Amino acid sequence: MVLVVDQGKQQYPAPLDTRRAGNPGYLWGMFGGVVWNLANILLCKGIGMMGNAIGFPLCVGLGMVTGAVVAYVQDPKSDLSFLVPGVLVALCGISTVGLLSYRKDQEVFRRAGSSSSDESEVDGTVSQETAASAEESAESADCAEAAKPPRASMLRKLVVCITGGLLLGFSNIGVGKATSDPCLLSPYANQTYFSLGVFLSSLVMLPLITACPIEGGAGTNFCPILRGYRAVPLKCHLLSMLGGFILCSGFFFFNLGNKSMNLTISYCIGQSAPLVGILWGTFFFKEFAGTSAGVWGLVPVVCVLFATAIALIAAAG
Repeated sequence: MVLVVDQGKQQYPAPLDTRRAGNPGYLWGMFGGVVWNLANILLCKGIGMMGNAIGFPLCVGLGMVTGAVVAYVQDPKSDLSFLVPGVLVALCGISTVGLLSYRKDQEVFRRAGSSSSDESEVDGTVSQETAASAEESAESADCAEAAKPPRASMLRKLVVCITGGLLLGFSNIGVGKATSDPCLLSPYANQTYFSLGVFLSSLVMLPLITACPIEGGAGTNFCPILRGYRAVPLKCHLLSMLGGFILCSGFFFFNLGNKSMNLTISYCIGQSAPLVGILWGTFFFKEFAGTSAGVWGLVPVVCVLFATAIALIAAAG
């Protein structure tokens, strides 16, 4: 006998009752978790290459747009007169983030070139011993530089973030299918199987991205990295777990709000994270420190565009 959980006006099968034959909701929930996990891996790589204030809104902002379209196709209840302008404004915000990233990279490149030319113009007489020492230091620096992964090109950075954003939106397919007719998984069941999909896909993806780094460079064996897990400070482990807990909690509340609001609106409001990411990157990590007004001046523009997009999409409900 299948138990039923009454949550307000909604009737769901019991959260963890897998005896309900023929219900594909559990598979859809896991599918959403797998796709979301792939997107999150690319998001983390994008943040590592572009910074929190650029990589995060670029990836998650595109995920908001893609997820809104996917959700509306599954549940077309939103007012298009607000939804379409909201999506277009969000796209403008994403484009502005791309421009911000381009200007920042160009400015950093020019500054590095200027610094190198200044050093080459310094005059002085160097003794043979000093020259030999300098040559050895240069060789050591070259070896250290060769050991580092190559600097990712702008194209690679954009491809990683854009792919992550698209996958983030496509994960909404699994969420929508799992929680709508005929599956009707409860928020708790969807959260459980979504998390299971994340965990299982991580077991496959972690060795793969270690052997074939997304940011480029030579791959490494996963086993030595796993053996060095204990050497990581406890603080880093706790911060990682805290980040995962907060992210999982946010998705859980999205699951709860998914029924009181339609899928499109609840998803887009839940994707307010680009604003938070920009603020963290700007004020806490100081990612625009020392840049010109042509760079950091775009930050408030991005914030206004994303805030406007979220407000318009919320009004579509």
